[in-house]
Amino acid sequence: MHLGRLISELYKQKVTGLEIDTQLVNQANILSRTRKLSNQTVALECDVLNDDLSQLLEANHHLIALHACGGLHVHMLKQGVESHSNRMTFSPCCYHRFNSSENYQALSLVGRTTLLSLSNEDLRLATRQCNTASAAETRKRKQLQAWRLGFDTLQKDIRHTDQYLPCPSLSIRILQ
Repeated sequence: MHLGRLISELYKQKVTGLEIDTQLVNQANILSRTRKLSNQTVALECDVLNDDLSQLLEANHHLIALHACGGLHVHMLKQGVESHSNRMTFSPCCYHRFNSSENYQALSLVGRTTLLSLSNEDLRLATRQCNTASAAETRKRKQLQAWRLGFDTLQKDIRHTDQYLPCPSLSIRILQ
């Protein structure tokens, strides 16, 4: 909501913020009134994944989504295209959350023609970096990486070839 107010002030544009948390909506609207934003910047309580956004999104608006977890950013992209938003800025994270299907489906025309098939576990890897994972999870991830590298070395030796052989992802649960 802070970013919305900043954009409103910098670009003298009306901003409508959508937020599921009632308390954050109230705080954002109080701050907008306190700052006397002339652009009618408002925050509305909304469950972006479940509410009909067609009445809230307008053509030629800049659609912004921070912390657009998983399916939220996919849903917002689709809604933005349908509402003819002329600009969209997203900061997706937690790609595995709110994923409505078992495997990720690319949105682009090029992506849909590939054999790309990412499971929720594959998508979770994007958020399992050293800076966000616990020390135990980092150790487990490194152990799985070592096993995969060992398998790769073994299969190259057995097959007498220096070609990569894909293997399915392993869940960290296997280390239990």
